Amino acid sequence: MNILVIGFKRFPYYWESRIAELLSKKYNITFISRYNPSFPDKNFDIIIHLQNLGLDTAVEAKKRYRCPLIVEWSGVLLEEELKQYTKIVDVAITWTKWGAKRLKDYYGLETKIIPLGADKDLIVDNKEKRKDFTFIGSNWKHKRIPMVVEACKRANVNLKIISGNSFNFDIEIGACERTNLKTHFKVYENTIGREKYKILASSKALLHASIQEGFNIPITEALSVGTPVITYNLPIYKELYNDVIGKYVFLWNTMDEFIELIKSVDEKEIYIDKDYILKKKYTIQDHVKRLEEMIS
Repeated sequence: MNILVIGFKRFPYYWESRIAELLSKKYNITFISRYNPSFPDKNFDIIIHLQNLGLDTAVEAKKRYRCPLIVEWSGVLLEEELKQYTKIVDVAITWTKWGAKRLKDYYGLETKIIPLGADKDLIVDNKEKRKDFTFIGSNWKHKRIPMVVEACKRANVNLKIISGNSFNFDIEIGACERTNLKTHFKVYENTIGREKYKILASSKALLHASIQEGFNIPITEALSVGTPVITYNLPIYKELYNDVIGKYVFLWNTMDEFIELIKSVDEKEIYIDKDYILKKKYTIQDHVKRLEEMIS
């Protein structure tokens, strides 16, 4: 079976590239970027478009290849202009019940729920004493990196900022430096794969302040290596981690609550069932397995 996968770009260990890579063990996969795509001169049986971004590429691909279109749709950004694309989607996938309800209410779009998650092949055992705190993500405004850095400054703890790619942090980090926060964080750019998991495994907690997420893979990555999570209170977290809220996953609403949780976790050792994420099936491998079942 020939499958065209449309994603951000070929980037090692990025979840979209990993889905294509794992699918290629069973199918003939061609991966193209959703931005400035180069459409191959061949026939395809199925198109999988990862993320509801750059859907013009999916439209063009469906016109060219005249085959079923599967779209992974986050449910975070609801835009009137995207309604036109729902008519060409044969199967829509989202990652949470929360996302499914939003897509149903706004677009009338029926979806199949298949959670994302950590990469089983990268999970490591921690053999070091846990120290410092970690943030993983990009410099998009909704991630609120300066807020995370400021909370660490006020809690008097150190922060490691991990960028899995070459996104430019200059604007966000510059803002942190201008507020005299520089001594409390270190940036690890282009840190990917098992190296990222090692840093997470030796951290006291993963910190997040994002105000919009469709799933948030770094949380599953942290829990998979036994690292607790302190994150801004979003509806998806109560759905995904309801059984461990206040135990492994700590939610905050205000800056003061954020700081107090950091201080509290800094003062104690939190033991996590590292198989928790595997039992929940929040992994890239489980996601691909469900995709394969759907395709078959």
